[in-house]
Amino acid sequence: MIGFDGIDLLDYFTPRLTTVKNPIQQQGITAVKHLVELIEENAFGISYVLPGELSINQSTKQVNE
Repeated sequence: MIGFDGIDLLDYFTPRLTTVKNPIQQQGITAVKHLVELIEENAFGISYVLPGELSINQSTKQVNE
């Protein structure tokens, strides 16, 4: 089982949930910068990819083939 966003509340569950952590602060900063670009420069069609981080915990394990 894998979660999404890596919220701190998950630290209290057993087994610890594997999760994808998103750069939430960076997402907010990028969204505001893009909004300003849209308003000032009419800059449509721009896309952004921000890296996430996989935090492997007890809810998953490696499968050997």
